[in-house]
Amino acid sequence: MAGWWPIRRQVRKAGGRGWQGAVAARLGGLLLVVLVAGCSSHALTYYVREGADLTFIKKVAVMPLANNTKEKFAADRVRNIVLTQVLVDSLFDVTETGQLEKILEEEAGKADAPLDEALARRLGKRLSVQAFLLGSVDAYDEERKGNYSYPVVAMTLKLVDAETGLILWQASGSYSGYSSWSRILGTQGRDQSAVTFRLVRSLLASLSGD
Repeated sequence: MAGWWPIRRQVRKAGGRGWQGAVAARLGGLLLVVLVAGCSSHALTYYVREGADLTFIKKVAVMPLANNTKEKFAADRVRNIVLTQVLVDSLFDVTETGQLEKILEEEAGKADAPLDEALARRLGKRLSVQAFLLGSVDAYDEERKGNYSYPVVAMTLKLVDAETGLILWQASGSYSGYSSWSRILGTQGRDQSAVTFRLVRSLLASLSGD
């Protein structure tokens, strides 16, 4: 009997460690699933013209974006974010928006005129830019699942040569602020502005292949 108790205690201790380890493994697996499911949804595709040398571009004009959403000011908001991010990333120098719109009205009669090859050449010379950054906002929505709401943004950006009117680069993407983690905990996820900044950063990163 003297040798039985130590063995029994060892069995109990070992069994305790096994039970705790199994629970920890299951909780860890559950946490991993929640974290993976909580990640924001992100899609991106881009094109770079074969043989295009983007290093010659030193200064661009960020044109008004087409607004394909129901949100009246979506294009203006996103355009400001694009302009800011171009400067933050030191991608190019950027023409001041007021100067661009003034010259657009002089050359085309309105500040949101479509950019054709002839207009691109005239603007390029007057603004001393090598390219134009333009595109569209295709979604700027607030979606809902039950009591949980989250932003969704989709857009396209393109870089157009001021001399030839050719598309040198184009990128399209979407970003959702949905988070299972935030929904479960009842916390606030990323807002519209934060989601837009993340999408714009991702699109512009593809200019350098990042």
